[in-house]
Amino acid sequence: MVGSFSVLWFLALPLLAQTDHIKDTGRLPDHPRLLLLKGEETAIKKAIASEAIWKEIHERIVAESNAVLETAPVERVVVGRRLLAKSRECLRRVFLLSYVWRMTGDEKYARRAERELVAVSRFSDWNPTHFLDVAEMTMATAIGYDWLNSVLSDDTRRIIREAIVRKGLEPSLESRYSGWLRASHNWNQVCNAGMTYGAIAVFEDQPELARRIINRSIDSIPLAMADYGPDGAYPEGYGYWGYGTNFNVLFLTAVQKAFGKDFGLSDTPGFKRTAAYLLHMVGPTGACFNYSDSGQRGGLNPAMFWFANQLDDYSLLWLEKDYVKKDGSVARDRLLRRFHAQADRRHRVGARRAPHPADWTHLYQPAHHNHHVHRHAADRRAAVWLPPYWRCAAGAGAGAAHAYRAVWLWHGLCRDRAADA
Repeated sequence: MVGSFSVLWFLALPLLAQTDHIKDTGRLPDHPRLLLLKGEETAIKKAIASEAIWKEIHERIVAESNAVLETAPVERVVVGRRLLAKSRECLRRVFLLSYVWRMTGDEKYARRAERELVAVSRFSDWNPTHFLDVAEMTMATAIGYDWLNSVLSDDTRRIIREAIVRKGLEPSLESRYSGWLRASHNWNQVCNAGMTYGAIAVFEDQPELARRIINRSIDSIPLAMADYGPDGAYPEGYGYWGYGTNFNVLFLTAVQKAFGKDFGLSDTPGFKRTAAYLLHMVGPTGACFNYSDSGQRGGLNPAMFWFANQLDDYSLLWLEKDYVKKDGSVARDRLLRRFHAQADRRHRVGARRAPHPADWTHLYQPAHHNHHVHRHAADRRAAVWLPPYWRCAAGAGAGAAHAYRAVWLWHGLCRDRAADA
């Protein structure tokens, strides 16, 4: 039976790439083409000069980059079955250093990023048996290759480009490593994002492979995005909302920048409503509703900057503003540099008052505060504010990723209690 399933899977896999969404695409923008195009640094510099909060974030990023200058490149150390910690650290360092080089022009940051990129490119592999490791490492090398392209030598560009193709993109074509293509959980979002970044980075050198990867991702990622319907809830809970949604937004931004559109994906039912859902998941004491596989601590979610811009609603950043101000670890977030680029828009972080949750009921008509997920399993998430208390309840089918049969949380001003029912 297992063998038969493997054969069917192998035969079905190519069907994901049958639609050529980018067939009319001509030449892509020159490097840098991922997230922050050439010249867009100017708007960020203006925001830093005019807004204290952006200046503070920028200064923290520079300080963290200076600390990275003194470190050795990551090594291929697999813990259990994961290389993921090294992939994430590489992504953090490359984002930091590449950003600071683009903002300052100081080549010491580019040279240190180059050392990191060459080191990981020479790994024997990026651990495809746990494909999240490959996805985040591919994104790291793609961003470095793209953002530093003008200051990398021909030989260095070749080393990184070959690693992206051989250790990132090509393993994703093997059925034994690509089960995430048919999944609806965070692996789909993270892996499709990572592969798309690699494909866009090397597009001019590997046009057929890149087209195949990008078309496949545009076909696959709606499986995960459908889980936000109909009104924005996320079945894997607060913590995994951050992982899956941040990478989902990275994916949407990359294809928008490269192709001038996101192929209608951002209009997936429930997706843009999920920002308000996340606000409901944090209560008066600052702890989050920890249903499914989530801790109680709330924290910065950089995707909220994207949603604020898309919806022209900067009250969505009310909590993010506090996290930026109070959390000293903000500059160490491996994805923050990408969302710092949102400073090139016209918003001010948390400039409007945050509406009381009672003001948000219009966002959920006719469902109000009931967030239905996995409708086929009749699961439900509910969040109801009863000042000065916050009350939440969740019930989940056991088949949902990172979900439990039922989780209950009563959240008051002075204490938190959580129990599985």
